[in-house]
Amino acid sequence: MLNHNECKLKRKNSYTKHQINTMEPQWLKKKKKINKLKILITEHSPGLICLSYTKNSINGLRASGSVAIYVKIFFPSKQINLKTHFEAITISVQLNETNLNVCNLYLRNQTKIKLSDIKNITKQLSKPFIILGDFNVHCTIWDRKKNRL
Repeated sequence: MLNHNECKLKRKNSYTKHQINTMEPQWLKKKKKINKLKILITEHSPGLICLSYTKNSINGLRASGSVAIYVKIFFPSKQINLKTHFEAITISVQLNETNLNVCNLYLRNQTKIKLSDIKNITKQLSKPFIILGDFNVHCTIWDRKKNRL
């Protein structure tokens, strides 16, 4: 399926994998899900893929997550060490003459996040940068019974 240095989802689509946790996402082990990802890659040929996934709680322990970033192998990229208590991975990827920093962040459900947490991350990143991920944010527009903003 996936090896830990390159993700070869299609012969013409080879990716370098950056990951903070050695867990493979459970949903990628399901053939139906990996086929959907293959279709997405074939149809759109993304240069960069960010994934986040949750590992369900075991023996009463809290659920935890992991994040990964896949970059097409012809885009030079390197992982950047980020000092944060959140589950996050950051890479610098060279696009033409620009180095873009991409931070993929996973926040557990009901994680309290402060402005100082975001500032801590942003001051470690050189510009330009993008922060994305699974923030477990809910809005009343999506589900009026569960507003957790």
